[in-house]
Amino acid sequence: MTDLRRKVLAAGVAAGTALILANAKIIVAMFTGSLAVLASAVDSLMDVACSGLNAYFLWIAGHPPDAEHAFGHGKAEGLSGVIQAVIIATGGAWLVARGVVRLFAPRPLVAPEADIEVSAIALAVSLPLVAYLRHEAVATRSIALRADAFHYVTDIATNLVAGLALAGYRILGWQWLDAAASVAIALYIIWAAVDIVRQAADELLDRGLPREVEDGVKTMIAHLAPEVRGYR
Repeated sequence: MTDLRRKVLAAGVAAGTALILANAKIIVAMFTGSLAVLASAVDSLMDVACSGLNAYFLWIAGHPPDAEHAFGHGKAEGLSGVIQAVIIATGGAWLVARGVVRLFAPRPLVAPEADIEVSAIALAVSLPLVAYLRHEAVATRSIALRADAFHYVTDIATNLVAGLALAGYRILGWQWLDAAASVAIALYIIWAAVDIVRQAADELLDRGLPREVEDGVKTMIAHLAPEVRGYR
């Protein structure tokens, strides 16, 4: 299987998994009223959008050079990262607003046990998915898949935070824990978006190697004289 097919397949698997998890979380959140589970569902929906974008842009990146793109289409992966970051940041900002409102007006949950169960199931599914995406990202040297894997790391974090907050709510009865967990998840999502933008910008702007790496390469080339008389 070619690297391009491996990339597209990995992105497709990630998108399908995220879609199933998002639907399950939305159903449970609507039934129980949990904002933490809803926040986790929004995170999963963003994963669906991002993985779908990855599959599309990876397909574009695999196109050979043509008359209008003499250096190929490889930077499509970087563009995918920028779009993903915008989607993630928008969702995070919405969740912060919802969480703050709920903090000042907390309300009881219908069945916190169901919220805890769906968070645990999502956590169990996300762990092997992250391992798979990271393996494929390294094997194919894909920035887009590396960003995708990071999304699902945030998914693990959101499920863990939501589950712990709901367990605390179930044991202690503190209604504000659900809203506080949603705000924490949202802030983490926004932080992740900033990091993805930075990585994508480096790719799109052709950021060079660190100075110490360049100096090391120059030193190595200098030791090859007189066979190597010059370089650029």
